[in-house]
Amino acid sequence: MVFHRNLLLVGLLRNLLKKPKFGSLKYRIMTKKFIQAFSQNIRYMFRTGLHTVPLQDEIKNASGYLEMQRLMYRDCFYVYMDIPEETQQYPVPQMILHTFLENIFKHVISIDSFTTVLIQALWSFSGKEVYLKLELYISQGQFSQEILDFVNKDMEITEKKDGSGIGIKNVKEVLKMMYQQDHLLYFENLEPEGTKITIWIPKTLK
Repeated sequence: MVFHRNLLLVGLLRNLLKKPKFGSLKYRIMTKKFIQAFSQNIRYMFRTGLHTVPLQDEIKNASGYLEMQRLMYRDCFYVYMDIPEETQQYPVPQMILHTFLENIFKHVISIDSFTTVLIQALWSFSGKEVYLKLELYISQGQFSQEILDFVNKDMEITEKKDGSGIGIKNVKEVLKMMYQQDHLLYFENLEPEGTKITIWIPKTLK
């Protein structure tokens, strides 16, 4: 899957190089930024496994991924991250945000509309257990009932030929394997449009 993601990013760079104005200063600067962000993203991906990283590292990688996407969807989206300083060293599964951001660009963001995304981190408590709660609000799109039932009710999901749904399934499995808890992920449809994703991350691994 990581290899497939990297092929997509290489394709984006190839398309950029083919642009008629590639020789201009503007495109040289854009390409330099892309290569820098791409290289950082590759290095981060190669460290992927069933382990945690500080939230600030995950946010840094997500920001680099967004920089690459701005080359294609320059004026089509805005992402705001509300990450309090006291949460930035909290351990989170590596790539936990990347899967959802990737899905947003694959299924939601379009050059014909404008999408806003809010990512925020806050504390959540259940008895004596302390969780980091990550919330993503996406202004466009809606989840299918099948996806809602799969995430929220553990119902079976039909695997699609295009591979859609695999990323979400992987996130659910990773959370369960690492923390030995169910229902750490919750999807909602907002009215009149938009979606909300909530992830609860326990402090310690099991």
